[in-house]
Amino acid sequence: MLKCHRKLLRSYFRLTAVGLLLTLALACGSKPEDVAAQVARDWTSSSMVTVSDTLVAAAVGDTPILKQVAASVINHQVRKNVKWDYSRPSKVSTDRYTVIATASAPIEIKVLVLQQSYKLSAEFPLTVDTKNKKVLDWKLGAFHFSKE
Repeated sequence: MLKCHRKLLRSYFRLTAVGLLLTLALACGSKPEDVAAQVARDWTSSSMVTVSDTLVAAAVGDTPILKQVAASVINHQVRKNVKWDYSRPSKVSTDRYTVIATASAPIEIKVLVLQQSYKLSAEFPLTVDTKNKKVLDWKLGAFHFSKE
């Protein structure tokens, strides 16, 4: 009988300890840097159409023939092949962090029998509100589009 009570007490204390640890973990929440990094990753996923349109506009510029011929090819390949890298979040002010999301994608442009390989990369500095968990501002930063 005494052994049974001891086992029950041990189980009770273990469950209590686990519950207390979980409660503390939830109460403490994530670090603001972790929140900023996750918000940046979420933004790049949910804003792919805007990002690819911005990259295509930067790549083809004001060249009409490129806009007509290459824009859709580049847009499709950016959406398909883009890889993201992220800087460490940098605190700007209370609840505000900057994360630089860098997109890179290989691009193949085929016109008739000619084929050319390019590398596209661009930085997107993001201003993240960690309290409201959203990107407040973004812009196209450093941009490179070059032959490989």
